[in-house]
Amino acid sequence: MAPSAAGPYINTYKVYKEGTARLTTWLVSTARKVGVDVDSYLTIGPNGKRQSTIPIKAFRQLATAIAASESPKIELPASMATLIRSVIGLRQRANSFFVKVSQGASSVVDDGHRHFIGVLKEVLSILSPQATNDDENEHDASVANLFELLTLEEPTETEATSTSKKAPKNAESFSYNVDQSDLEAESIFALFAFFNDVNEIRDHVQKLWADYRDSKIDSMAVAVTTDTAFMMLRKMSEEIPNSIVGDLNYPQITRILTDHLAKTGGATEAFADFVCIRAAGIINSYEDVLSPTEIPILKPGHFGHYRPHQDRSKLSDNEQYREDLIILMELLPEFTTLSRARMHVPAEDELTIGLRKMMEANEMSQLPMYAIFATQILLDIHHVLRQHASRPFDEFQASARRAVVILNDYFQYSRNRRTPSWSPKDEQVLHELLNFAKDWGTTDRLTKAKRTLMTTLPVEPEPFKLLRGHPVLAGLLNFRLNQQMNEAGIFLCNAWGSVIYPAHLYNACENSAGLGKQWPDMDFVISVHSKTRIFVGAPPTGPQEYWKRFALALGTSATAFARNRRGGTAERIPESKKGPRGLKTTSPVRDIFRDRYLKGTPAVLSRANIAAMLAVATKAQRTSPPSIDLVEFSHQTAAQPNFSLTQLLIAVREGMIGEELHLKFDYFGLHQRGFELLKKLQNHLQDQMVQYFGSDYIEQEFQLPFIVGYIFEVVRGSDRIAQQFKDVESGSRMLQAASEVLAQYLEEKGDGSITKAAFLTAALQNPA
Repeated sequence: MAPSAAGPYINTYKVYKEGTARLTTWLVSTARKVGVDVDSYLTIGPNGKRQSTIPIKAFRQLATAIAASESPKIELPASMATLIRSVIGLRQRANSFFVKVSQGASSVVDDGHRHFIGVLKEVLSILSPQATNDDENEHDASVANLFELLTLEEPTETEATSTSKKAPKNAESFSYNVDQSDLEAESIFALFAFFNDVNEIRDHVQKLWADYRDSKIDSMAVAVTTDTAFMMLRKMSEEIPNSIVGDLNYPQITRILTDHLAKTGGATEAFADFVCIRAAGIINSYEDVLSPTEIPILKPGHFGHYRPHQDRSKLSDNEQYREDLIILMELLPEFTTLSRARMHVPAEDELTIGLRKMMEANEMSQLPMYAIFATQILLDIHHVLRQHASRPFDEFQASARRAVVILNDYFQYSRNRRTPSWSPKDEQVLHELLNFAKDWGTTDRLTKAKRTLMTTLPVEPEPFKLLRGHPVLAGLLNFRLNQQMNEAGIFLCNAWGSVIYPAHLYNACENSAGLGKQWPDMDFVISVHSKTRIFVGAPPTGPQEYWKRFALALGTSATAFARNRRGGTAERIPESKKGPRGLKTTSPVRDIFRDRYLKGTPAVLSRANIAAMLAVATKAQRTSPPSIDLVEFSHQTAAQPNFSLTQLLIAVREGMIGEELHLKFDYFGLHQRGFELLKKLQNHLQDQMVQYFGSDYIEQEFQLPFIVGYIFEVVRGSDRIAQQFKDVESGSRMLQAASEVLAQYLEEKGDGSITKAAFLTAALQNPA
């Protein structure tokens, strides 16, 4: 039985339930083999039928019968012994935690846990006495052990006994039935597992932002990974009604736990942090000032002044609470403004979505539970970044200004330039992209909204307050902008053929004309899009192949260049109705997250997409080392049916970093420089081209990329050219001339886009 989940990841309680189900199934199936009437132990359902569950108290009897059997003689598989110890360790971990966070150390806390733990220990002792004393500290890594065990195959009958046959496939699965007396302990454990996952995610996200603070990861990668964590919290919260706990809200859940701890004197501050009570309490206080028609505006210093430069670790609990109160109470009105203005936010994160629901209803009861945990994570991020909390916005604003310059340069360059494969609708997309960069990167939209919604403002609003205080949203806006710029630039290059065809010329000049210059921009593009994509197979190495591959890239059938060619004027290069072969417009990151941050639809976190993202990250040109061994991590996760919570976040982080350089690569600039190169080739080779192909070989500017094909037509030394001009060496001389033009061009402009992308990344890694 392998872990199963609705998504590609699995949480602690599901791991635990599937671990205990595997144990129960083994006990039942093995007891049957030794002649036990297992049906007598099965639970009777409301309809009178036997269910696939047995009471916990039956575990002892089943284990005793198995141990007593001589024919067949049963040995407890080593993997099953480890599984039992891991389940015991997980329950002990929950018990130890509640004892630790209670104000008194009473056995009352662990009575329910102790019963289940005692049963499992007894089962282990009966079936394998020597295993009971093995590795008493196994439970320290119980969740990881259990997750690893569940990725393995079921123990075979050969492992369990030497005389029985293999178990049939699709055998019935069993689980244990919780007695009424154990129901409270089971519910408490389920809640512990839930909040344990919440805090595992919190801890991982804090480390992410610490890496960002230390310039080991960029704001786009850390923001997308954090919002993925928010999504996981949302799904985990939505699954609670289907668990043993039932359909309970946050106050009800925390009340169950506090009542449980009240038996030992009450909860401590550590427990309050564990269940994120501080964030919930501050949000609840904000609810008191919410009004359907007003935006609460707090005067600076109303709750005190936030001093991010001071060391938080040296502050008292009350001083730390005061910091959190100031941060949230000054930030929550920004979310209220979004709601009152009904403002659409591009790349809206899960926290913003959740808080807007509360603001629209003016009631905290409408706040999704996950948003409480996401709010606590936002506070955690501030604790990590301190005075650097606005840095992601600064980076987004820099990206927006850069996008404005790039797009304005493009509009200036493309004035009066047209191609059939680039429509007015395509041009409109670029204008909308320009507006997005201006509206959110250089314009303070929320302050404008406040001035519209309120007749008077008691204080002058702090510019860009929301984006400066919400690093996740700022990073997501930066990701959306760079992703759209990247996508639009690729579409532009494809429409004009301004990259594919110069790539073919570059390859030919390297192989047959002694080009001694590298083209860093083109080398990067080829590595990203693959040689197969650009050259329709492996890069060609000879004159005949240059033309053939160029024709295939153009969309011409393979037979077009195999026909007998008659004498007379040279045959024109046939154009494909589909236009030139394009650079690929997809990538794993785009496939997963594009529509999430462009259209607001769910991210497509499928195993196939995540595996593809890791594959790209493993081979990508990176600006910083990975946080783990990517090859080993990829192999490990490929063997698992599901990711653990942190594994999924690691995969997203590394996948995003793997595409960081590409996202910042300026395809608009490469497009313009590509056409400059083609124009230089036309000017330099004009006399020869007219001689070979007539004065109308290029009729309109959008046909400039075809000049590469004309060069290859000469280079290949076709029978027609050889017979007409009696000079088989002309082709190579033309390629040599083209190579000289290309070399001069590369000396000046061969690395404009990749150098800028690397510079931008390096600047972020070493902020002033």
